[in-house]
Amino acid sequence: MVLATLVILAVDTTSAFAANECLQWVRRFDVGSPGDRAGHSMAYDIHRDVTVFFGGDIPGGGPEHYFNETWEYDGTLWRKITITGPVPPKRAMAAMAYDEIARHMVLAGGETHNGLLKDTWIYQSTAPGHGTWTYAGDIPVVNDLPAERSGASLTFDESSQKLVLIGGATFKNGDEYTHATVMRWNREAGWEAHPGGGNLPNMGFRPTFARNGLARHFAAYDTDQDWLVIHGGWQGCYTEGTCDPNDDPDENHYFVGLKTNEISVVLDANPSNNPGLQQGAMVYDSNRKRLVSFGGFKVGVPSGSVASYFELAYTGGSPHPYVKLAAQAVQGTRPGQRTRHAMVYDRARKVIVLYGGADGQLNFADTWELVPLAPERLQTPPVRHEACEDTPVQLGAYFRDPPPGFGVHSYHWLKNGGLVPGATSHLLSFSSITPGDAGFYQYVVTTPCGNSITQSPPTELIVRPKVRITSFDAARRDLCPGQAVTLSVSATGEPPLRFQWRKNALPIAGWTNATLTLSNLKHADTGDYDVQVANGCNTVTSPAAHLQVGVSIQAQPQSISPDVCKAGSLSVTADGVGPLRYQWRLDGVPITGPLRQNVLGVTSSNLTLVPVLYQHEGKY
Repeated sequence: MVLATLVILAVDTTSAFAANECLQWVRRFDVGSPGDRAGHSMAYDIHRDVTVFFGGDIPGGGPEHYFNETWEYDGTLWRKITITGPVPPKRAMAAMAYDEIARHMVLAGGETHNGLLKDTWIYQSTAPGHGTWTYAGDIPVVNDLPAERSGASLTFDESSQKLVLIGGATFKNGDEYTHATVMRWNREAGWEAHPGGGNLPNMGFRPTFARNGLARHFAAYDTDQDWLVIHGGWQGCYTEGTCDPNDDPDENHYFVGLKTNEISVVLDANPSNNPGLQQGAMVYDSNRKRLVSFGGFKVGVPSGSVASYFELAYTGGSPHPYVKLAAQAVQGTRPGQRTRHAMVYDRARKVIVLYGGADGQLNFADTWELVPLAPERLQTPPVRHEACEDTPVQLGAYFRDPPPGFGVHSYHWLKNGGLVPGATSHLLSFSSITPGDAGFYQYVVTTPCGNSITQSPPTELIVRPKVRITSFDAARRDLCPGQAVTLSVSATGEPPLRFQWRKNALPIAGWTNATLTLSNLKHADTGDYDVQVANGCNTVTSPAAHLQVGVSIQAQPQSISPDVCKAGSLSVTADGVGPLRYQWRLDGVPITGPLRQNVLGVTSSNLTLVPVLYQHEGKY
């Protein structure tokens, strides 16, 4: 789908709604078309996620200028439905809505080439591309006016779980009147008077004395606040004798809401701020929680039709719980001025769908969608991110900033589907990652107008454990030549683990297993043994274990030059297995007999000559 860019800025007199809206109108050239139509009926099937389209007309007024085709639109293509059995007569300006309980469409009234209609029909989809229409009786006569009507509204009221029919225009004795009836569709018994009083004046609608009927108005149901909101339309006489139907009718500039059994004014009704319009369209955008209105007909405008776009937002204020937001198109293209078009809100795709309409004698065959602008991603997140334990890690949500004048994106991070407390930046940073940080991470980025994108698929953060030595016996080993010794180490960490045994801090070639075995020990094997364990994250060195094979002289005697008749001493440092025995020698001969005169400690590690004599000179 090719998107034509148009950003809609919504500006309100209250600061709560001063932020610009992130929306664009997109004309869909790629979905086909039912053809030029105005006065057609559209409603959204929330269970099948399709828009159902019926009827409409084109300029001319003859029977060939009215239609009774049924179409469906799923966001990818308009499809003409093959109907089995009877089909409603051709018509335009009929009321149609989806009964969410019965799961079918209900069509009521309308107009055709030879007059107005009062019949009721039910549409049921039977298979993809196929459906049936079933006649379900007529709208009853009320207030002594003919039951036939066009330009009524039919809306599903979620609080009562029933369809509500309001108003509509009719003719009596050659004069045009507007119905003030408020009726509900009883699935078993057909149409019944609304329990609030049965007509608009009894329910609180009294904008103009004697002109309390209404037709060709805007109507939509706020599914969050349970208000059925009505705006605009033509206020006409609703009974004979209350007013002269030939006088100029009034355009309703009031915004009123039906809740339970009473109608109330829900928006400041200053005519200068809210000029009355007829034959436009209004829907409720449940994603952004806004009532959205577009187009309509205004008396006094040269062509009649307008391209008025505005939104209502619920504030809960008193006495008027809604505020009106004036919309400003700042770039791109939006639908041209028109009237007698139709709009629905596609809940599945979170877009508003507008089709057709007319501007004077010009009919339209265009499909438009009001689409929330998604944030523009600058970098695709990885599906997998691996990092070593105790290292810093940063995951990022990289999106282009909103245009000037917009607010900022907001961010939330999720781990395994749950919110990460305090993680509201576009970056999720770990200064030193731990195994407990492993999991599936994804961000939710929300534009200033509440349109969100959730990262999919999430990024799997894998923490590779660093090496830890869990077992190593560093006790001293004293062994005799010819014996054997085994040293071993146990370690954990991200595999594969690499081992390197060392003697006196130097690697032993070929010894790269978790176990070191030395057989037929020699004196040269004496030393300090340790092992280094490594993986891709770190290297850990074990404590050293000393291996003593036999005896080792660690410090040889040092030469001395004492004076004759003075004292002199020599010492040796040795290590070995078990108790050590010493025997000092002079020039290779054990010091015994006469040589031991004046010599102390010949069988210890320290040798003392007292006094030093000439015969003591030599190599010890």
